[in-house]
Amino acid sequence: MTHIVLVFLLCFWQYSVFACTPSPTWPTVKFASSEWPPFTGKNLPGHGDTVQKVFEVLCSIGLNASVDFFSWQELLREIRKVDSPYIGYFPEYQLADDRVVLSAPLEQSEVGLAVLDPTLHNLSIEQLTQKRIGVVKGYINTQFIDQAIAQKQLNPVYVDSDIANIQLAANGKVDAIVIDKKVLKYLIQTQRPSTSAFSFIAPYTEIKTLHIAFLQRTLDRELIAKVNEKLRFSQQLGDKVMRRPGDVFLKAPSATSFDSAKKVQSIAH
Repeated sequence: MTHIVLVFLLCFWQYSVFACTPSPTWPTVKFASSEWPPFTGKNLPGHGDTVQKVFEVLCSIGLNASVDFFSWQELLREIRKVDSPYIGYFPEYQLADDRVVLSAPLEQSEVGLAVLDPTLHNLSIEQLTQKRIGVVKGYINTQFIDQAIAQKQLNPVYVDSDIANIQLAANGKVDAIVIDKKVLKYLIQTQRPSTSAFSFIAPYTEIKTLHIAFLQRTLDRELIAKVNEKLRFSQQLGDKVMRRPGDVFLKAPSATSFDSAKKVQSIAH
């Protein structure tokens, strides 16, 4: 009974870290975000869980936030503009790019190769190089996939969105697609229920962290420090409640035919 009460209190405490009512007198900071349901989206309830978390974090430090939504390619164009009104964008995977400073993680995401043909689960790396892989242009993928594409060991077919990628697979234009598990589940449920037979090839998945990317040209280090403090405190509380023994994070095979010395740093923009 004591354990149950403790878990309840920790969960409530974690939620209350961000429980906040904005004030119209507070300063407002502007962000850009991509249409990436269920994480973010103009027409999602609360604009998506990731947007709600960002807004609540900023509210907890006395700031209002606003967000404008774009396709991924449009977002990248917007934030590159000299007169861009945005201090940053989200969500972004962990990357090496001196144009942005990443926040502490907002949440985790699992990305990998999804297929409709279950016999492809037994693909060797050599066989995979002969397959057509659907990839959204401009996205960061898994380190293994990005490295293999950069070294011209995979055959990517580029599209502009996740739903277009799913359509490619459904029409037999590609053998596998690179996609986030939550995104795939959401899009199948809401837009493509007839393609529910997708499954992931376990060795080719990777756990990613999602971040706010603050733009260097408008950088406010004090703001980032406050945001990170809130996010890390929330994560620590969540770890106490949710940590489970034996969690497994699947990675790409370590023995590959690709040159592992040539590390690829995927740059989103």
